[in-house]
Amino acid sequence: MDNIYQKGKTIKTNDGTIMVTFNGKFHNWDGPAIIPQGNEKLAEYYINGIKMTHQEWKKALRGREGLPWFKSGGVNARF
Repeated sequence: MDNIYQKGKTIKTNDGTIMVTFNGKFHNWDGPAIIPQGNEKLAEYYINGIKMTHQEWKKALRGREGLPWFKSGGVNARF
């Protein structure tokens, strides 16, 4: 099976800043997309280039998988 999920490209600068990009935008589902000078306390979260707070990022993680309720494989009977 082909791996559908692709990791972003990680870039580390000379001052220690770690950046994760995907398709030319800051993006990381696994953690912060930018860690300035390696300091986790100053981390910035991005999804598809949109800056988010830590709470917004965690909420986006919860809603990214699974089918919507109307596409579930449950009761398909028609009356």
